[in-house]
Amino acid sequence: MSSKKSMVDKANSTQKQLRIISKIKKTSGVFTSGVNCSHMPEHPKTTFYKAPCETVYKNEYGASIVLGRDRPKPGKSSGFGGSGHTHCASVDIVVGRPRVQKKNDRPAKVGPLFIPQVDKAVDAEFPFLSDGARIYLSEKTTLEDNFGLVSGQIPRTTKGMLRSAIGIKADLVALMGQEGIKLVTKPDTHNSWGAEINTIPPIEFIAGNEKNEGLEPLVKGDRLVECLGKIFEHLETLEGDLAGVIVSQIKMNAALSSHVHHSPFFGMLTSPSPSVLEAGLSSICRLGNVSLKSRLSQTANIAGNKMLYTHPNGQRYINSRHVHTT
Repeated sequence: MSSKKSMVDKANSTQKQLRIISKIKKTSGVFTSGVNCSHMPEHPKTTFYKAPCETVYKNEYGASIVLGRDRPKPGKSSGFGGSGHTHCASVDIVVGRPRVQKKNDRPAKVGPLFIPQVDKAVDAEFPFLSDGARIYLSEKTTLEDNFGLVSGQIPRTTKGMLRSAIGIKADLVALMGQEGIKLVTKPDTHNSWGAEINTIPPIEFIAGNEKNEGLEPLVKGDRLVECLGKIFEHLETLEGDLAGVIVSQIKMNAALSSHVHHSPFFGMLTSPSPSVLEAGLSSICRLGNVSLKSRLSQTANIAGNKMLYTHPNGQRYINSRHVHTT
């Protein structure tokens, strides 16, 4: 039998992790056998807690397909199958069931573990129990409860709301389409139980599975571009109106600054008021040198940002060129 030393980063492992690695090596030989996909007689074995209605196809490396009725928990009474329902056929495809050792070193039977569990009855080195990866199909099941998912806006599947479901769970999940991926709701007018679907079911993206995070709708990009374009146009109009107000104010300030009166001395003209002249000239300089220049700069910025963010050729175009939604 071929063998190879383990590739384990011991430098960055904690003492507890090192103890676990050491115990695995002593009990299973998982790090030192099976190179080139050769047979591994020392592979840790798992005893599945099988229900009477289930047919199990498995190999000795922890991969199995269980055909039965809805049973999302280890006990035989869980799910619709445990409640005696008909029309709840299920297919449970699992790899990596946990190898459970009780504290007396006796192996324990395991059932399906949709949600990771901490079991104090097992060896303290391995209290965290979880199946590696799973695809679960059921004709009738409570999907969110099975996997511990928070409720979104999509109606939650319950025992009073019959729904078929498929759950996919692993450390990493990738859906790959060579020429595209589509997420489509309501491909039919009725669900699997014959109930008419009267609304358009939503698509929800939930990161973190946090219960206190409220779901918000996604923005439709073309409409957002249209809206922002109108806002930019209004800003450009306001900037033009402001320029007209500034020019008019400059003319008014110039007229007031040079304003004179006829004196009672033979109608001779008086000189402009020194304080008004000073204030008027200062205001004219301010409006001409600062306000007008700022207005011209803002107009250029508006036009530049409009091009940058709302035009398909803009470098910061806000719409995705590859992801689209309804």
